Amino acid sequence: MNDFATRTKWFLYVVETLLLVILGILVWQRLPAKSAIAKASIPDTVYAKSAVPVVPIAAPTQDIAITRQLVLKTNIPDHPNTKIQYYTVEKGDSAWSISAKFKLKPESILWANDSLSAESNTLKIGDTLNIPPVNGVLHTVRAGDTLESISLLHGTPVDDILGYIGNGFDITSPPKLKADQQVIVPNGTSPIVWDDPEPVVVAGGKTPGGYSGPLVNRGTGYFIWPVGGTILLNQEYWEDHPAIDINT
Repeated sequence: MNDFATRTKWFLYVVETLLLVILGILVWQRLPAKSAIAKASIPDTVYAKSAVPVVPIAAPTQDIAITRQLVLKTNIPDHPNTKIQYYTVEKGDSAWSISAKFKLKPESILWANDSLSAESNTLKIGDTLNIPPVNGVLHTVRAGDTLESISLLHGTPVDDILGYIGNGFDITSPPKLKADQQVIVPNGTSPIVWDDPEPVVVAGGKTPGGYSGPLVNRGTGYFIWPVGGTILLNQEYWEDHPAIDINT
C-alpha cells in the first residue's frame, strides 16, 4: 500500500513538472509576439521625440518675393580740358556765340587765332578756329622767344605758363622752345581787341568806343524792334561790343 502511494506521488510530481515545462515554453513563445504587437501599436511620434525637429521651409512664390532690379550706372567725373580744340565757323556765328559755346571770353577766341584781325567781321563760314582750353592767349613761338619774354608780353607769371599741364613742359628742366610751337598762356592778355563796325560820324571817321558827337541821319522818337516775328540774339552786349546783334 505504501509502494502504491509512493509511485502515485512520484507520477503526479512528474506530470506536474511536465505541465510546468510545457506552460513555460508556451509563455516564452508568446512574449516576442506580444512585444512586436505592442511596438507596432505605438505611434511613430513616440520614437520621434529623441530626433532633432526639422522645420520645413516653404519656397517663396513669385507673388510674395521681393526682387531687386539691377541698374547699371557709372559715374564719370568731369575732367577739365587742357588741349586745344578746333571749331569750324558756321552761318550766324560771331565771336560772342562761339566763345559762349566753349565758356570762354570772346577775346580768347581772337587771341588764339593769328589769322583773325581786330575786325570782328573777318569771321568767315568754313574757317577753322583754334579754341583754347582756358581764357588767355595761344602764343605762337617765334625766333628768340623765351618763357620770360612771353610772360612779359602777355602778363602771366612764368611759373603759370611752365606749370600749365596743357603745355606739356618738363618742370624739372629748362624748356626748349621751337619756332611755330604753340604755348598756352592762361589768363594772359593781348593788345589786340575786337573792333566792331561803328556808325559813321560827321567827320567821316568811326566812333572811338564812346564818341558823343552828332551822328549822320540821326533819328527822332523812340526805339522799336527793326524786325518782326521770332527774333534771335546773335550777340549780346559785352565789353568790346557795346550793342546787341539780332536776327530772324
